[in-house]
Amino acid sequence: MGSSRPWDLAEDGDELSKRMESFIAKQRSLVGEKTTMLLSVANAWVIGSRQYHHLVSLMIFSFFPTIASILSLTSSLSTSSIVTFFLAFHD
Repeated sequence: MGSSRPWDLAEDGDELSKRMESFIAKQRSLVGEKTTMLLSVANAWVIGSRQYHHLVSLMIFSFFPTIASILSLTSSLSTSSIVTFFLAFHD
């Protein structure tokens, strides 16, 4: 590669150009892989957050009758009766 003849330098330039093109192609593929990985992580996060919100809403609605009954008892029962009622459902 270190020849002083002009035609050898032209060949060295072609080789360097090919190496640069190869390097650029590899970098583009790495960027593509990183972008794909980032998008898949973002997609998994969105799906996970939707499932989490669905789970939270299910938990709220499944405990809503218990909460509603406790709130309705608040006006008619003493505090000790409410605590007893809550502990009976908690076991």
